[in-house]
Amino acid sequence: MDGVVETAIYHLKYRGIRGLAVPLARATAYALGISSSRPHLLLGHNPVFIPVPLHSARLRERGYNQASLIAKEFAAIAAMPFDDTILTRNRRTDSQVTTHSREERIQNMSGAFSVNDASEVRGKNFVIIDDVRTTGATLENCASALKESGAHTVSAITIAHG
Repeated sequence: MDGVVETAIYHLKYRGIRGLAVPLARATAYALGISSSRPHLLLGHNPVFIPVPLHSARLRERGYNQASLIAKEFAAIAAMPFDDTILTRNRRTDSQVTTHSREERIQNMSGAFSVNDASEVRGKNFVIIDDVRTTGATLENCASALKESGAHTVSAITIAHG
């Protein structure tokens, strides 16, 4: 991760500086060529932008979901719908930072997410938004839950890869 981006994500996530979600999303959208006048074709037709959900206990501790703040800004930039009620994190998982191998990360995330209402997913396109991608286990599990519920396409955007 770039030092400036890493610092911004850290401050967004752990220091409560919520306003950093906007420049992080804008810079990433710009780098990907996403705007309201130029939606990215790889995202599918009229995709719904959704964040990786936090467990309810973590959400209470932090007071907000940084991925939700970023996803909301992405949706606004692309002039596409945003919905933070599609996915639920079923159980509190260890932070991926504390796991040491890809296998541990995959096991940590296995079955961690579910779709709240399959009728809201069937046949639609989704873009999952998260702050950092390490091994991709979190995004893969979110995508699996969406696909199993009938999503047409599932893409993902992250601000950084760590």
